Order: sequence, then C-alpha cells, then structure tokens
Amino acid sequence: MRLIVVAVALWVAVLASAQAQPIRDAPTAAPKQDAAAAHFRLGVDFFRASDYAAARVEFEAAFGLSGQADLLHNLSLTAEKQGRYREAIEYEERFIAAAAGLTDEETDQARGRVLRLREQARRAGTAPEPSRSPSKPQASHEGGWRPPQAAIGLLAGGGAALVAGIACGGAALATAAQLGDGTAYTLREIDGITGRGQALNAAAITLDAIGGLSVLGGGAWILGAWVARRPAPVR
Repeated sequence: MRLIVVAVALWVAVLASAQAQPIRDAPTAAPKQDAAAAHFRLGVDFFRASDYAAARVEFEAAFGLSGQADLLHNLSLTAEKQGRYREAIEYEERFIAAAAGLTDEETDQARGRVLRLREQARRAGTAPEPSRSPSKPQASHEGGWRPPQAAIGLLAGGGAALVAGIACGGAALATAAQLGDGTAYTLREIDGITGRGQALNAAAITLDAIGGLSVLGGGAWILGAWVARRPAPVR
C-alpha cells in the first residue's frame, strides 16, 4: 500500500519548498504544505478506522493543497472500499497518468488493479461503458443471455398442448376398446361410445398439431434470438 510512501513524499515536498522559495514566500508556502500533511494524516487515521467517507474528504483536501499524484492512488483505494468502483477506476487511471518515477513493476500493478476494478464494477453492474462509435451499438451481455419470454411461453404452451393431445388420444383408444370388451350394448350406447371416441380422436389430432407447431415456433424463435445476439465478425 502506498499510504506511507505518500507521507514521506509530502514531507519531502515541504522541505524542498522551504529551500527553493525566497524567504518572503515562506509564510504562505509552508502553511499550505503543513495543512496538506495534516489532512493526509487524518485521512490515514480515518481509513484505518474504516471511516472511508471521512478518509476520502481528507485525502481530497490533501490532494487539492499538494497536488501529490500518490494521493490519487489513496483516493482510489478509499473509493473501492466504499464500493464506488467507477470512481476508483478513474482515480487509479489518473494516478498512472500523473505519477512520476513509477517502476515498471509498480505500473503493471496499477494497471492490473484497474482491470480487477473493472471486473468488480461489471459484477456490481456499475462498469463504465467502453467508448464506441454511435453507428455501431454494442449489445450488453451482462448477467448472461436470456431467451425471449414470449418464446418460452410458446414452448410451454406447445408442450402442454402435446400432453393434452396425448391424453385425448389415450382416452380415444380406451373408448374404442370399450366396444370390444364383450359387453352387450344397445345401438344407442354404441352410437354414444363411437361418437365420444371420434370426438376424443379429433381433439387429440388438433392438440397434437397445435402443440407441435407451437414447440417448433418457440424453438425457432429462441434460436433466431440467440444467433442475433452474437456480435458480427470483424472484417
């Protein structure tokens, strides 16, 4: 963590300012650096006490007075603790751009932290939108792809119709078998049983046709939606 490094940098800046400025400027320059150091110390104390809102106020005040780039890293850490990943990313990117004297390892660590923050922001649903041309909108895939609800309803309805059709077909077969069970029926009873069997058979055919078409239509709808969501290949 770079908090202690920032403290050393601030005190070095105080000494350098006192030596570089003419004597007549010291009364105004020194209090400003002293105030920045005081705000920084308070920010560290609040951060360690998990009072991140207060720590952020103090770090911002210290940065406003001193302009020390390392304070941007501290602000990024504090914003992350608050769950404000977008602001944490912005602070860390400003830190990378403004900090001088960073080693390659420190730069890589900072950039790796930005990538990690972007992933956290994506999971939290607060990821900053990537820059893109207005003429080429980019579909969002956050949270995974989901098929259209209407297509799912069509599949469910078609499945229910198929089940009902099968049930009617079974009842029609049972009705037809009733005539051959050896029972002596009157002509009126035979006509009634035959009519009921024909009605059940017709209902089975109708329900099976409706159910089959619904299942095919819902499946085709979902397949088309899935194909449409895939980004076009870059040419």
